[in-house]
Amino acid sequence: MEEKPRRSPRIQLAIPIRVRGISAQHKFFDEETATILVSKNGIMTQIRNLVDLEAEFHVVNLSNEISGTLRAFWVKTQVKDGFNQMGLEVIGVAGNIWGIFFPPENPTIDEPTAQAWLECKNCHQKVLGPIPQAEVEHLVVGVVVARQCDRCRATTTWQLTIEDDHEAPGGEKAPRAKTRAALKLSIKVMREVDGATVEDVCETLNVSRNGAYFLTAKVYQVGESLKIILPYKKGDATRPASAIVTRQDQVEGPFNHAVGIHFETIVQVILPYKKGRQPIPVPARVVRLDQHPGSYVRSVALHMEADKK
Repeated sequence: MEEKPRRSPRIQLAIPIRVRGISAQHKFFDEETATILVSKNGIMTQIRNLVDLEAEFHVVNLSNEISGTLRAFWVKTQVKDGFNQMGLEVIGVAGNIWGIFFPPENPTIDEPTAQAWLECKNCHQKVLGPIPQAEVEHLVVGVVVARQCDRCRATTTWQLTIEDDHEAPGGEKAPRAKTRAALKLSIKVMREVDGATVEDVCETLNVSRNGAYFLTAKVYQVGESLKIILPYKKGDATRPASAIVTRQDQVEGPFNHAVGIHFETIVQVILPYKKGRQPIPVPARVVRLDQHPGSYVRSVALHMEADKK
């Protein structure tokens, strides 16, 4: 059940495309949409039709009219805003379909991979294996992949095992556990302690769209602000993201603290804005992000810090 490592970088880019093929309801469809992520070997996109794993599709880049055949190697079965997300792997294309130069693949580069508990939907056996080649945040709920099952002796459909509500020490329910996937990722945590930056490299127990839960030997404080890199690989120059500690539990073992964090998005805001003026932007935290149904437009709610002067 090994997954081929992805050695080609991904780019977040909206390229208009047309996807033609047969849906899971065995009906022909012809949809115009756009890419979400692009790499040399495939794309992530979303369409209104639900498709089967391993199905092949004819895809046309509408900006240059170059086409190719792509295969669905993961599918998100839960509809979001009327769309089904999926990962498509390039099988054959006529030229540089995306119009992007990707550097030659380096087989010596080992990309950091996440480990997750996968369950065969046919025989229900559970196996710890690598997740599909896509953003972790899109693999939390409702994603299925095609894998070889040793018990079924066939290629079957597998899904990420989502944790049931479990009890924290003291008998309390863990918040939102049912939306978290048991993903084992390396995470780097940076915090300010007595005026110095302290780093802590740990492993997650589970990850959701908005947060993570990781094991550590260090003590954290609820409400503490952090900088995190997830997933983390030594030597990568990845820009840290902001997070805040929401809970800390005592557990058994050498890493005797389990810490829950909530991801924060910090932006710089000029309000009101007038062209030509040069006011000083102020930081704000993204507290809500809503997708407009049937479009790529999003509404954003911000929380701005009060002036402390």
